[in-house]
Amino acid sequence: MALKKRWIWALLLAVALAGAALSRLWQRGSAWEEGGLVTPGHPATYTLLAVLAAAAVGFFLLGRWTAGARRFESYLDAFSLPCRGLLAVYVLAGALMVAGGVLGLMELTRQGAAPRQRAAGLALLPGGIDAVVVGWINNLALLFGGMGAALVGWVNSRREEAKGRFSWPLLLPGYAGFLWLIAIYQDRATEPNVLGYVFVLLGALCAVSCCYTQAAFSFEKPMPTLTVWLGGMALTALGVELVDALLTGDAAQGLVSLGYMLYLAGQSWCLLTRADRPADLARWTPPEDGTGQREETQEEVERHEQ
Repeated sequence: MALKKRWIWALLLAVALAGAALSRLWQRGSAWEEGGLVTPGHPATYTLLAVLAAAAVGFFLLGRWTAGARRFESYLDAFSLPCRGLLAVYVLAGALMVAGGVLGLMELTRQGAAPRQRAAGLALLPGGIDAVVVGWINNLALLFGGMGAALVGWVNSRREEAKGRFSWPLLLPGYAGFLWLIAIYQDRATEPNVLGYVFVLLGALCAVSCCYTQAAFSFEKPMPTLTVWLGGMALTALGVELVDALLTGDAAQGLVSLGYMLYLAGQSWCLLTRADRPADLARWTPPEDGTGQREETQEEVERHEQ
């Protein structure tokens, strides 16, 4: 029996997440000093970095394997849902992003005009953008990003190839993630312990990039190798941030991280499934007379013949 890429991906992801989470717990339990710094040269730090490096190599090789499996003709050819039940993952991912945005807005409302404690003394940054203003924009954008994630699931459930072309919902999670990345940097850039926030920056950066490489399929620019690699790295790095959020009680950050993890995991699962098993779609061909053309699926052809 041929190896299924989605199961190889799931195994690789489980090992990477387990290794990253355990290494982070070890690091925070034994290498975290009282002032918030990390003990230099502690083996837990090297272990965590080694896990991320191994994950980077593993997901890159899997991405190359996926790219060589077949040529993806369109967005839905690559990301159509293998089963309708998977739509629930997208809805849940969107709900978590929205919940994280709502919690963030509530926190900003309670604090009034004051920036978050971690950003004290950096309310007005050299670039002239107030950290509190960025926080409001970021959390409002997460509301739309969450709705976009749910809509992507709905787009993926369609079986007409034309419905996946130039699909605007694919842009919303990436745009919200970009603002999230800016907010994280402004909020935590003054911390003396770079290892305390570098993994969430890495995770957010990879997540944003992966959202846009996924959207590129909709604009007839498929990049399967980069998409699989970025998705795997984002999931691993955000897994580290999820551990931090649980330990520090940062519910908003944890919800947003988990939301993006579910969204990217759903997209990766669809892509790797379709690399092995093409979807039965009503194909779209470029119009010759100014009108769209629609081809019937095999099921419709058989029904008409009967």
